[in-house]
Amino acid sequence: MSFVKCQAGHKKHDTMKVSTALGEMTVWDYEKYMDFHGYCTGQDALSQVLSKEEYWEFNNFKPVNKILEVGDRSNLVIDVGSHIGWYSKMARNLGYDVVAIEADPENCELTKLNAPGTDVRNIWLESGVEPLVTDRTIEFVKIDIEGAEEYAIDYLRLVMVHQVKNMMMEISPCFNDSYPALLERLELLFKIEELDGTPFDFKYNFSQKDLILRRL
Repeated sequence: MSFVKCQAGHKKHDTMKVSTALGEMTVWDYEKYMDFHGYCTGQDALSQVLSKEEYWEFNNFKPVNKILEVGDRSNLVIDVGSHIGWYSKMARNLGYDVVAIEADPENCELTKLNAPGTDVRNIWLESGVEPLVTDRTIEFVKIDIEGAEEYAIDYLRLVMVHQVKNMMMEISPCFNDSYPALLERLELLFKIEELDGTPFDFKYNFSQKDLILRRL
């Protein structure tokens, strides 16, 4: 895979290894890239957190891990916006087959390193790619693509009707106003909850939030 330059002009970015709750991971050596403006792969909050702590998004770990632990390992997990592979690694550690979708080609390479055996696809969902086709049940989908989640739902539309059992999706009203309409669509198929299991109140008085969606 040929790497594209980040907006800071780097062709590639240096990495380092850290210990995490999921085992050793390769992360970006973020301190080298903190002074650059624009999008830079190495300016990475996930790498920064994992270099200091064992968990990324600690509040998400328990509900997601519970879904995966009680799920059917013969089903598929899809990680949309895999970044460097935290959720892909979580699922692979538990024995699931994983499809990871990521737009940054260097992050794709780290996902492959961190979650060996993952089917990693370098895709820009906004570009109108063909929807995902699979005949397998989807145990869990994670979607976190910074305001473009509606594109992920369209990418999954051929499996959404009957195959997806659980999802975690970040919704970000700070980026755009598409979320009320998107969740109205999804409410027909899923029970939508906060991370602690309480029903979502469909108020959008926050900038970003992760929600759990469970098949009705």
